[in-house]
Amino acid sequence: MTWISELNFTLFFNSMKPAKTMKALKLYLETSSWNFYYADDAPEKKAITRDFFDALPDNHYDIYISEIVLKEINKASENKAEQLKSLIKQCQPTTLQLELTVADLANAYIEAKALPPKALYDAQHIAFATGVLNLKRFCGLFFTPFLFRLEIRFFEKIGFL
Repeated sequence: MTWISELNFTLFFNSMKPAKTMKALKLYLETSSWNFYYADDAPEKKAITRDFFDALPDNHYDIYISEIVLKEINKASENKAEQLKSLIKQCQPTTLQLELTVADLANAYIEAKALPPKALYDAQHIAFATGVLNLKRFCGLFFTPFLFRLEIRFFEKIGFL
């Protein structure tokens, strides 16, 4: 990760800190957000991810994951899956279930060619974040500008823009 990426992440992370009197911010953490906590092969991302998780108790966030996160984690090795499940248990996120509206929105992203068909889980993560939680930013740790570009491409494809 370059210093620019670290700076962008730091600016994004700091901009997400709610004021003491504000309502808690909603964070949807997709699978890579949890995976990088143990990413020995990516030490810079691991360090940033650990800083992020270390700061969570000091801030007022409502943390969400989906059953898609759990499905992806269950595909990991037994040891890795147990580590990730333990981390999730510590953070106590609300788990969202895949409903028809989320599936429809994810399929719409793919049909509009905003994402390729092989990226169904990614489309579902984005659908959870935007369709269920109505987030303005996708809170995967390393993909923050992604959602904006995706939404622009999607709305252009369907003729909304």
